[in-house]
Amino acid sequence: MFIFFNTYALFYLLEYKETFGDYFLSAENVNYIFLAYFITILPFLFFGYFLYPYFETKFTNNKLNSYKVEKYLSIFVLILQLSFLIFNILTGTGVAGSTAKTNSMIKYIFILFSPDIFFYILYGFARDNKLFKYNLIIYLVSNLLRGWMGCLFFVSVMELYILYKRYGISKKLLFFIFSLISILLALLPYIVALKWAMRRVAATISIGSILNLNGVDYSKSLFDSINYLFGRFQELSNIYLFLENLNIFQVARNHGEFVSSFSVGLPQMLIYKIFGWNYTNLPTYFVYVMNPNFDISNISTNVQVGYAGLLLSEPYLCCLFFFYSILLVLFASYFSNKIGGKYMNFVSWYSLVVFLLHGWLGAYIGYILGLISFYIVKRLFQKMKFL
Repeated sequence: MFIFFNTYALFYLLEYKETFGDYFLSAENVNYIFLAYFITILPFLFFGYFLYPYFETKFTNNKLNSYKVEKYLSIFVLILQLSFLIFNILTGTGVAGSTAKTNSMIKYIFILFSPDIFFYILYGFARDNKLFKYNLIIYLVSNLLRGWMGCLFFVSVMELYILYKRYGISKKLLFFIFSLISILLALLPYIVALKWAMRRVAATISIGSILNLNGVDYSKSLFDSINYLFGRFQELSNIYLFLENLNIFQVARNHGEFVSSFSVGLPQMLIYKIFGWNYTNLPTYFVYVMNPNFDISNISTNVQVGYAGLLLSEPYLCCLFFFYSILLVLFASYFSNKIGGKYMNFVSWYSLVVFLLHGWLGAYIGYILGLISFYIVKRLFQKMKFL
């Protein structure tokens, strides 16, 4: 899918001479278009098809975990998810694109034990446990209420992978794929409408307007929603724009207008906050470069810059960052195999592609910290006598 959507974007840019997705801007430089495609696909092939599978073979994965450990971890994550859901409803925080904040100390529990990350890991660790369906329901409800529609994509990909592992390329798998695509396409206009409705102030949400697609004809809304989907799943357009503005980003980095890629991540961010230093990351600064009239201190959105953006923003450190990335992938693979589970390595491979290769470095480091926390909790449960 990564190659498909970015290859589609390649031909789109060549044909229409315009970027799409986050920004609809001129794309006249053919050399930049092909270069952007090359530096988008190459990291995917290296990290996704060589490096992670290589590390996977170097560690022993205990695929069969104790049923009791799976059960108690499922309950632990469920309590965490329910608490997070209630906390977000009461405080109004956690909504995608929202600037709402809370001073409650409880938020630090969810920073340390991220419910969404823990659910990701639980999917690989205890997907076949009988209690898992309750974790899945709360995960979907919590994310849909917060306007994070990517949860549907994650669950769909996971279930397709599980069917493939169980039945291979079979009629059952092909029927499931066809049915899933048909249902999602039919519902896509309503999913997109729901996404934007949930990201607005709660008082403005109208079920009627969602079902009515805000007065837009269904066929037109479907066409627009498919275009939106293709725009979201490709990163080539933003990589092209990054190349066009490469000098701006490199000068800004030298002047400290956004933090180094080595400073991205929860531990590093806490240090910046403690000392009161400015903490603007590259995806946020990208929004500012594309919209220079914005007040950068009030920008609450960010966009994907791809792995290439992270690498090229500091060309003098690109080799060091490359080896740093390999180390991060090594940690992810190591703790995935220490945790165990039938589908754990696929969850970590998925996180590598969706987080690191799309330029969401902070999210990828957060996932690795989640793996470490989950492993510690698992070991604690294993040492409890009643287990």
